Amino acid sequence: MEIALHVDSRNKAVRRLRCVLPALAGLFSLAWPLAAAAQTSFVRVHQTGYVASAPKRAYLMSSGSSSGASFSVLNSSGSPVYSAAVGASQGSWGSFTHVYALDFDSVTTPGTYSISVIGAISANSPSFPVDTGANLYTTPLANTLYFYENERDGANFIATPLRTAAGPSIRRTTPGH
Repeated sequence: MEIALHVDSRNKAVRRLRCVLPALAGLFSLAWPLAAAAQTSFVRVHQTGYVASAPKRAYLMSSGSSSGASFSVLNSSGSPVYSAAVGASQGSWGSFTHVYALDFDSVTTPGTYSISVIGAISANSPSFPVDTGANLYTTPLANTLYFYENERDGANFIATPLRTAAGPSIRRTTPGH
């Protein structure tokens, strides 16, 4: 008798799950496209940053027209340091029917910034630094050099911990494979 009760309560729980899971899946499938379609515009900035004394350009990539939109470069506390109208479309790229150049050469004070676009199109960039070339590029150049030194092959390779570390032994059973 106890076994029958246990099996019966388990079957009820399974039946409840069978009713609830399709409903949850249906709600999720309705919400997913809305979340994915919510943002159709993006601001692309230089990942390493911008040299303070050099020209600076970001790109607004959008599926819609930017008629009347403007952009602001914001400092790390969110205050605008430069603003301008979004110019003419430069053409299309991939699924984006409009690509706009956002120039902000007058921003020369070293710091961390972001770009905010408002108007017919709205988008925000990730933060990016403005600094000297030495401050921006020293670490990426050192990392690149380290990578290529470790990829070097032949008798004159540069021994580094990455290159000389113990690893799995690869044994070829077929020549050339």
